[in-house]
Amino acid sequence: MRQVSPAKSGDEIRSAQQIENDIKRQREDLEQTVNELAGRLDPKNLAQDAQEQAKEKATEAAGAAKDFLEEAKKGNLLNIAVLAGSAAACLGVVIRKARRSK
Repeated sequence: MRQVSPAKSGDEIRSAQQIENDIKRQREDLEQTVNELAGRLDPKNLAQDAQEQAKEKATEAAGAAKDFLEEAKKGNLLNIAVLAGSAAACLGVVIRKARRSK
């Protein structure tokens, strides 16, 4: 945002029109900032951002689960137990978030 410095002794005195123009520019800057913030905080935009983040996390989790499942297929019972627990925890988190968003 643009800073307006007050006139000091020896400086050129600003006219009323110059002051009004400065105020107008500051209002326009402020309006633009408020509009940007309103756009960021719009519930639809927030929901869309949250949905995109959830999809990214789900994709990452699916990849990790796939790798882990490959190890479990090799017969490691500990991996199978951890995989089942992780899947249940993820499902619980998804269900909880879905219920909260309603």
